[in-house]
Amino acid sequence: MSGDTHRSAEGEDATPPVAQDDFAEFAEPPRHRPPEEALQERPSEPEADSAQSEVDDVIARLRRKRAEEG
Repeated sequence: MSGDTHRSAEGEDATPPVAQDDFAEFAEPPRHRPPEEALQERPSEPEADSAQSEVDDVIARLRRKRAEEG
């Protein structure tokens, strides 16, 4: 005996096949597609972009000021 207990005398794998739902705790959650409306490109929001750029400018100015002082 060679110690290979998973092989039958014919040399085929005697282990029963594993079904996809045998180990549900390891299964990946289903991947749902978002609705078509969500897949379409949204129009850009210039107000949000300009507000964000203003915030970025203030942060950069404060960082420069802190670097000069410290």
